[in-house]
Amino acid sequence: MQIPKDHLKLHFIIILNSFVPLILNKIELLDPEVIVLYRMLTAFVLLGLFLYFKKEKIIQHGKEAVILLSSGLLLAAYWGFLILSVKVGNVSVALVGMATTSLWISFIEPTFFGVKAKPFQSLIGINAIIGIYVIFQSDFEYGQGLAFGLVGSFFSAMVTIISSQLSKRHKPMVVTLYQMLGGWIGMTFFLIIYSSFIAKESVNMKPSWSDAALILGLVLVFSIYAYTVFIEITKTISPFTVSLVSNLSPIYGILFAVTFTEEAKTMSNGFIAGAIMLLLSVFAYPILMYYLNRAQKAKDTPSA
Repeated sequence: MQIPKDHLKLHFIIILNSFVPLILNKIELLDPEVIVLYRMLTAFVLLGLFLYFKKEKIIQHGKEAVILLSSGLLLAAYWGFLILSVKVGNVSVALVGMATTSLWISFIEPTFFGVKAKPFQSLIGINAIIGIYVIFQSDFEYGQGLAFGLVGSFFSAMVTIISSQLSKRHKPMVVTLYQMLGGWIGMTFFLIIYSSFIAKESVNMKPSWSDAALILGLVLVFSIYAYTVFIEITKTISPFTVSLVSNLSPIYGILFAVTFTEEAKTMSNGFIAGAIMLLLSVFAYPILMYYLNRAQKAKDTPSA
């Protein structure tokens, strides 16, 4: 069974995005929420200029413009709750919460978007969550951090589903443009609320020249290229499969950290067991779908 090209692209994007934590660790003067704010604003400006000079149709009106911007607000909500999950819990707890995205999608699509439910989706999604938990052996005393991660994963699921629909009506770069604008607006409000009522302290907004260079790199490679390819892929790959493959990101992230940092640690038996569970979840779904579709075709084909 040949692996479709879009599935290979998806895995490449997930691997690419796994480098982000390593890059963020190099930015010491700015908080994560400020970095995300600058990423979205810079991506919107650069992408807008690119599309303008290419004479692409950018302006959308009425309901469609509202939907595009709203998807950006959902993206900001995802980033906001992910950051809160890390701050009040830790990275491990946040990733356990975010691993529920595929499970959310298996419930949201049939309930709100009329997609026919597949009985094994929830089981695979639960297996992915258990795999993430085994890897990090999370300490669930961080209940608030886990709650933020679960809420963030809901918004991540919504963004994935809506992006899949928008990619069928608009060019991926146009979708990215509006989502970066909506995301920047949303992160601006989040930053105001966070600094005023949660952190209750001023937030440093002035990057150094090296920080600015790293943020620009993040924008060009991850916010524009990777995210646009990601949206394009959702034309042919279901949101559930996209979120399921995204569960490999923590594994890649740890492997990169072990390879490129001095804090390399021997992989525990828990990591290996969790990684195997995640791999089974990621690859079992397309295999099951392949044989399910083949069985359905055989059933629909009249016998000679």
